[in-house]
Amino acid sequence: MIFKKEHLVTTLLFLFGSNAYAKENIVQCSTNDKDGVVIGLSDGTYDRCIAAIIPESSEPLPVLFWFHGAGGAARFCGGARDDTGMTLIDYARKYGFAVVCGEALQNILGTGGIWNIPQVQTDETGPVCDDSDSLDAIYMKNVVKVLEEQSEKFDTSRLFPFGCSLGSAFSEWAGVCMHQWYDDGRVSAFGTHSTGLKIKGDGNRFPPDPYDGDSWGECAACQYFPTVPVNTGQKACLVDNTEDPSSNNPYFYRSTEQMMEKWVAAGNRAEIFLHSGGHCQFKDWMETLTCLDDGTGKLLGH
Repeated sequence: MIFKKEHLVTTLLFLFGSNAYAKENIVQCSTNDKDGVVIGLSDGTYDRCIAAIIPESSEPLPVLFWFHGAGGAARFCGGARDDTGMTLIDYARKYGFAVVCGEALQNILGTGGIWNIPQVQTDETGPVCDDSDSLDAIYMKNVVKVLEEQSEKFDTSRLFPFGCSLGSAFSEWAGVCMHQWYDDGRVSAFGTHSTGLKIKGDGNRFPPDPYDGDSWGECAACQYFPTVPVNTGQKACLVDNTEDPSSNNPYFYRSTEQMMEKWVAAGNRAEIFLHSGGHCQFKDWMETLTCLDDGTGKLLGH
């Protein structure tokens, strides 16, 4: 189901009852880092936020977006450690980029944060990115505007989406959509971890979408989730673990392999990094950062 802005609230009230969507969005962005800030903004309907880690610099910094998984929030932005003991903040200071953690709507469905990725995306529709399709389209455009207003800190000509689980799906959707919105090369690559491409009927049964109850990518009119593999010229940096989410049914792992196949078949470039382990187990942040930078110095400039 695609939610048009004018009836998004009405639709969700019908689906989940009058109390579910009447709740306020309870923003939870936070950081305990000395270079961290929380910035408030709006999606036109709800108060929203981002958390950002901005290392000291005499020049505006490129932006690495981090998007949390289903039920999560932008708490303690950038603090998760990989198996080497490093955090994204450690690399941000070493190489000179800002980490900006986005946050999905909180508490609206009686759950934690769930990114609102349009369900119906097909070869016919192409990537579905309009403001009327998702409040998160408006949110992401306003995030970029807020960063542009602080041009002495953020270089918005260099934006790199990255995330895990549902945040990985959101990274794909937002990355492709930002290419559509701006078409100026500011999003040259995006990163994923623990979710790739779902194609209806592929046997990879994703969890249900709380916004409409169908399994992601399996609604009546669905074809792809979270985006349509089209030629954007963007590089995809794909990470997953072979037991994701379980050794006997690693459907997220299979979806990452499928994203690799279909993204390259559409005429784009991609790198894939596969490890042992389960869902959102971070082995090495640096492999994704190096992939995103792609030898250009746009992300790892120092």
